[in-house]
Amino acid sequence: MANSITRFFKVIWYTITGRARGRSNKRMANPETVRGIYEDIIRYKQSCIQRYKHAIGHLIALIEQKKGLRNELTNGIVLLEEEKAGAIAKSKSTAAKLQKAGVSEEEIEQHPDFIRCVTACNDLDRTLAEEKVHVAKIEQDLERLQNDIEDHKFRITGLHRDLKRFKIEQSEAVAELITARERQEVANTLAGDA
Repeated sequence: MANSITRFFKVIWYTITGRARGRSNKRMANPETVRGIYEDIIRYKQSCIQRYKHAIGHLIALIEQKKGLRNELTNGIVLLEEEKAGAIAKSKSTAAKLQKAGVSEEEIEQHPDFIRCVTACNDLDRTLAEEKVHVAKIEQDLERLQNDIEDHKFRITGLHRDLKRFKIEQSEAVAELITARERQEVANTLAGDA
């Protein structure tokens, strides 16, 4: 019993979808419908191209921003290296002064001026290391962003190719439908005259 009910609904379903396909096929025989479908596809491809161009613009702006930050950090690193060199020179001169004054090596290492210079040198060294890591991360970001731009450009090229292909297909499909319709009209006319 269940199988017969299932077959009954399948028959109804196939009848409905068959009719729907028949109507759809009639619409697809209309050149204006086909032209409209291709126009929708072409508009969609054009909007995709615009979105990619917009994304590229944002990426370029981000690249410029990161390059500016990288330049600032690089200039800061140069200044920090100069300060570190100054701190090293100051610690050496402080140690030399204290040695001339007859202070022992152990007392020099405990002297507040020498400790201040060594501490400043160590702080500058840590700061330099952090800044260099930050610059390296920015360099990686710049490389990744540039790769993203190249990927978007590649996709835009593919979309332009698709766009040209769809425009050609649209013209060919519409021409074929018009030609087929005219052939059918000629055949109908000849069949009616015969």
